[in-house]
Amino acid sequence: MRKIETDDPEKLEDGIRAVLSDKKRPCAPSVFTMDQIMRIIDLACGNPNDFGYEVSQWSLPLLVAEIKKQGIAEQISEKSVSRFLKMR
Repeated sequence: MRKIETDDPEKLEDGIRAVLSDKKRPCAPSVFTMDQIMRIIDLACGNPNDFGYEVSQWSLPLLVAEIKKQGIAEQISEKSVSRFLKMR
C-alpha cells in the first residue's frame, strides 16, 4: 500500500478495496429454489385453520409437515424453515 500511495495515489482507494474485499468461497449449491422459499414463507403467513389444523399458530414441526404434504419440498428440516422465516 505504501508503494501505491507514493507512486500512484489515485490508485490507493482501489488497492485498499482489493485488500479488504472478500474473495468468493466455494459453497454447496442451494437446495431450495426461490419459488420454494417464497411458497414456504407464504404458507407460514397463513392461518393453520385454513388447512384443517385446530391451532391458531404454526409450530415448526406442523409447518414442515404441511410443506411436505403440499409438495413444496420432499425433504426439509425445521432449521431450514426457521432460516427462511428469518429472511422475511
